[in-house]
Amino acid sequence: MTVSLNFARRPFRDNRPIVATIGAALLFGALLLALNIRDYYVFRASSAGTLAEIARLNAQASRTEELAARERSGIAAVKLKDLQTQSTILNALLRERDFSWSLLLTRLEHALPDDVYLTRISPGVQVSGDATLTLDFVGKAQDSIVRTLSSFARDPYFSEPVPSSETDPEKGSPEGFQFHLTVQYRPTQEKSS
Repeated sequence: MTVSLNFARRPFRDNRPIVATIGAALLFGALLLALNIRDYYVFRASSAGTLAEIARLNAQASRTEELAARERSGIAAVKLKDLQTQSTILNALLRERDFSWSLLLTRLEHALPDDVYLTRISPGVQVSGDATLTLDFVGKAQDSIVRTLSSFARDPYFSEPVPSSETDPEKGSPEGFQFHLTVQYRPTQEKSS
C-alpha cells in the first residue's frame, strides 16, 4: 500500500482555465461594447439627416396649413348665395341648349290634328330633361281644342294637357279659334300604359 503524504497547508488548485475563460469573456465583452459604441455614433450621424428632414417637412406642413387657412377665408368671403344663383342660371341655360327643338317640332307635327296650327311655343326645361310646354294654337273648327287634347293624351311623348284659355274668332277675322295649352313633354321616356 502506498501512502501519499501531503504536507501543504492548503490544497493545490489549478486556476488557469478559469482565469483564461474570464479573460476571454472580458475581451469578448469589450469587443461587443466597442461595436455598440460604433453603432451608436453611426446611428446618431444618420439620424441627424432624418431629424433635419422631419423639421423641414414640419415647416412645409405648417406653411401648407397657413395657405389652406387663407384659401378657406377667401372662399368664405365670396358670396356663396350669388354663386349658387349663377350656377342655377347656367345649368338652366345648359339644359335649354341640350334641348332638341327639331325632335320636339317633329313630334308635335305627328301629334297635332291637321287643321290646328301652332303659333307660339315656350318650353320650361327641367333638370331631368323633360319640359313643360306652353303652347298657343289656332284651329279652324270649334272642336279643335278637344281633338288637340285627345291627340296629346294618345301620344306617348306628351302627357297632362291642360287648357288655359280659348277664344272664339271675331266676326270678319280669318284667324279661327285660338286656344292655349300647357303640356308635359318627355323626349326620352315614353309614358307607361
